Amino acid sequence: MSELLQKNDFLNQKDVANILNVKVSTLNHWRCVKRYDIPHVKLGRVILYPEKAFKDWLNGYTHNLNNCD
Repeated sequence: MSELLQKNDFLNQKDVANILNVKVSTLNHWRCVKRYDIPHVKLGRVILYPEKAFKDWLNGYTHNLNNCD
């Protein structure tokens, strides 16, 4: 049987905005216009970001500091 997710398996909008160093309104805009495909779950008006999926997404944007791309 699949394991149930717990509340601490998710980040809220404020947490994600702080990690990305942007305002929550910027994060909302990005989601609305699909600028970045940040994994999220919408439950009514509540937006939650699965922590593991968010970290995996963020690692995809991490560049090697020795690489000048």
